Amino acid sequence: MTVDRLPFVQTSLAGSGHSFWSVTSSGNEFTDAKLGREYAMAYLEFEATNKDGSILSTIFHHMQHVEQGTIERHFLFTIASALETALENPWFIDALRYRKVC
Repeated sequence: MTVDRLPFVQTSLAGSGHSFWSVTSSGNEFTDAKLGREYAMAYLEFEATNKDGSILSTIFHHMQHVEQGTIERHFLFTIASALETALENPWFIDALRYRKVC
């Protein structure tokens, strides 16, 4: 999967760059919460299949320039929950150590 396939990434019209957090609230809290979770899952799937390095810091950088709402809160909560679950598994810590060494 390429970064421009992520549902919250928008390629500029000139094709010269990306906005890594381009979302629009639906105005419905439940819909936006679902969108935030779906966007987080899309990001996690992207990271699992792309070994070129994390784009999470870029997403956070672009996210800080918009008003924080339900989509952003649920995106961050889902990412944090995934990390918490991963940290509970010893194989994850071993994988991090291996990646750091290699």
